[in-house]
Amino acid sequence: MTRRRVAVSVVGLVVALLAIPLQTASATSDTTPPVLSAFDFTPKSIDTSSAPATITVTATITDDLSGFDHGDVTFSALGRTGETPAEADVEFDASDRISGTALAGTYQNTMTFQPTAIGGKWGVQPGGSAWFYDAAGNSATYGADDFRAAGFPTEFANHSPTRPPTQPRNLRLVQHDLENECVGTTGPLRWEPPANTGGYPLIRYEVQAEHDASNPPESEFYNLAPDRTRHRVGASLWLNAYWVWAVTDVGRSERAAISVEMHAPPNAQQFDYSPGLFGDSVGNHRIDVWSSWSGQNLLFDTGDLGGTVTATAYPDGTSVTEPTSYPGEQLHLKGLTNGKPYSVTLQVANACGSPGPVTSPVLFIPGVGPSWTASEPPLTATTGATYAYRFHASGSPAPSYSVEGPRWLHIDSASGRVSGRPPAHATSFQYSVTAHNGVGITEIHSTDLTVGPITVTVG
Repeated sequence: MTRRRVAVSVVGLVVALLAIPLQTASATSDTTPPVLSAFDFTPKSIDTSSAPATITVTATITDDLSGFDHGDVTFSALGRTGETPAEADVEFDASDRISGTALAGTYQNTMTFQPTAIGGKWGVQPGGSAWFYDAAGNSATYGADDFRAAGFPTEFANHSPTRPPTQPRNLRLVQHDLENECVGTTGPLRWEPPANTGGYPLIRYEVQAEHDASNPPESEFYNLAPDRTRHRVGASLWLNAYWVWAVTDVGRSERAAISVEMHAPPNAQQFDYSPGLFGDSVGNHRIDVWSSWSGQNLLFDTGDLGGTVTATAYPDGTSVTEPTSYPGEQLHLKGLTNGKPYSVTLQVANACGSPGPVTSPVLFIPGVGPSWTASEPPLTATTGATYAYRFHASGSPAPSYSVEGPRWLHIDSASGRVSGRPPAHATSFQYSVTAHNGVGITEIHSTDLTVGPITVTVG
């Protein structure tokens, strides 16, 4: 078979290789892989500070039937923190044989390291780092432990100094409001590349953000491409720390660090309008509400905190506004028209801004709810005679009335007078009367007043 070899350059390493034909054996009964019987390389120490350096690798390989065909040994830079592979391969085939035959031959090839090669120790890794194949396709794999057990050398040193990059420069958090440092007004984290990369190209930036608004603090981690010098990171209330490292194959830089204390605008959340919680939520020409928003980090130290609560009449749009200055404040919106529905809107702001208006999902109808002043009708009726009674309730606005009972019983919605003539077969009937003036909170609470069911005996 024929195999073509190519020149390889990995982290400054170049291995000079030739295109040559390889021996082919036809020993179909060969099931035994080649054996590495001797291995060495020289020198054991190089220095690529100012010029390339070459290591000569010699291996004696035997095979019983088909003969050795090809193989290679991989050396790796040891103790690195980078992730890009830093490896050097030396390959052997028939063109590298300096003595013997394919069944028992000695092979020699070289590895050349350029001045940018990583300094420090290089060696055969514990896992599979050497592979040898015979012409029948049988293979043997060797690792550092196998080399050491056989007494073969596994490491050499490159005394070229290696330097990690310097830290990224001018780390900053771009802000639109530099005075108040408000969450939500910050732009991305930015930096400039390191002044010195140590002679190696950057492979990435590492970014960490830590926020202490939670306990324990929350952390974010990012790996960014080496051409990225900005990244939008999260920010929370209180202290935020941001760290950026530059990374090459040698390692990572000292961290560039900044910390920023963040504040936030208030968070208008809801109204408290539950009836009976602090008294009635509606009254005579008034609405009572309790403003509510986030009480955390309200920034009294960075600007005035304040807001307004506005009652707007429907549908004419007339309104009444009262100021509010702290969460949970009870607010009385006065001078309203009884019986008219109002929506209520809360708007709060501080030095970091405003979350926008929040409008109650219900309508408030101020006034005085109905109260019965006449609600004791007769409890007997006569067949063929008119049964009548005038119910009356006070309230503002004046209530209207409705009745639930037999079909022949009617009520004047304005006066509250109920009347009707029981049919001849009736022996008794029941009815209820409700006074209604709309006062209350729509879909939540109404001040409607009902009397009944009233049972009347017909005689």
